[in-house]
Amino acid sequence: MTEFADALKERRQLFGYTQEELASVMGTAVTNVWRWENGKVYPSPKYMKMLGDILKTDFRPLIIDSTSTVSLAVAEILQKYKYKKASEILKELEDKELINEKNEFEIFKAIHKRSWKVK
Repeated sequence: MTEFADALKERRQLFGYTQEELASVMGTAVTNVWRWENGKVYPSPKYMKMLGDILKTDFRPLIIDSTSTVSLAVAEILQKYKYKKASEILKELEDKELINEKNEFEIFKAIHKRSWKVK
């Protein structure tokens, strides 16, 4: 598990929520909460903010400190635009339809840290 996954589970239990209850409060599927707590995926920025608000903590540093894993196609764009503004990088990724809900957080981390590894 990841540091984020461990912290999420700990905070959820501290606040007395089951996975089902937290999912219900957030308006998402319990499988999403399970996947977050088991380090399978990170929540989207929308859900990351909701988790922080509900569980009264900022989880973002736990995720930003880890190294992003991106596809080869995304890595090529990141390398090509490494010294450009984040908005330019995101536009290029969107134009090529390489960014989606499943990978957006990893891409944001890679852009923020200017480092990544390829899947």
